[in-house]
Amino acid sequence: MTAATLDSSEGGGRAGPGRVMIVGAGIGGVTAAVALRRNGLDVTVFERAGDLSRIQVGLGVLLWPNATRALQEAGLGERAEAAGALVEVMEWGSAQGESWASWPVGEEGRKLGAPAVGITRASLHAAISEALEDGVLELGAEYVGFEQDEGGVTARFADGREERGSVLVGADGIDSVVRRCSARAGSSARAWRSCRRRSTSSTS
Repeated sequence: MTAATLDSSEGGGRAGPGRVMIVGAGIGGVTAAVALRRNGLDVTVFERAGDLSRIQVGLGVLLWPNATRALQEAGLGERAEAAGALVEVMEWGSAQGESWASWPVGEEGRKLGAPAVGITRASLHAAISEALEDGVLELGAEYVGFEQDEGGVTARFADGREERGSVLVGADGIDSVVRRCSARAGSSARAWRSCRRRSTSSTS
């Protein structure tokens, strides 16, 4: 995620504590919003999609214990566990069925107090989105840019309106508009993974 705040090196003082504006209601944006609200901050999440079901897509993910621990601290751990499946053993092998290695992640998770959870992105997003309080999420809000001054940050939207806050958080994905609008913008990293179904049938 990208955060735009005031910095003395940019010719202004820091904005005081106040409203946090988050652009993007994906998994990162919603989780950040819930965590910040738990700490008493005034938070608004702006999402360009008109319906959350449009962004509740994607394949499965494995939440390692460090991820579920973070969700626990945000008050979202039980929601994620209930929506997914606890993983007891991880196995690595070839497409031909050869076993390479295994790891008892369930046992390790119990030692750490945070389990490994297998879950689809859509299920994870739906579970944590339900924790948002009424009025925190604004749908159909397409962010286009921001300006900052000594008093805070002004976010601009495609419909011409402006929103004011102390902090602007960019959680709008790999092609983040917030990042592109930032003077500190750099190149984004991309990664691809592939999944291959392993056949358990045998032929004579």
